Amino acid sequence: MEVDIAGNAHLLPRIVAQDGLCAAYGSSAAEVTFAFWPMIVSGAAVRFFIVYELPAPARQSGIADLSVWLENGWLMDCVGAEYPPEQIAEAHEAVAQGRVLGIVVVKP
Repeated sequence: MEVDIAGNAHLLPRIVAQDGLCAAYGSSAAEVTFAFWPMIVSGAAVRFFIVYELPAPARQSGIADLSVWLENGWLMDCVGAEYPPEQIAEAHEAVAQGRVLGIVVVKP
């Protein structure tokens, strides 16, 4: 799952497995550039994805699966940085500039 396909497209040849699929649902830019040769040789694919466009049964199935995963502790988040509320502007800039790998959290 890729949350910033424009910002991370250059990484795809190194992180998508042979014949793998990258599902992209976010981008920091309207246009994306891919390294064609490494992607085609590896058989990698990119699929653009918007959860709100899934048919209702598929969404319900996904919600059910995620609920089980959460209940069993099979999901973990990746907090890349935490900021206090008085540094919310800095937190926003860190996300906007792509300086943090993972989730940026603002908490008291």
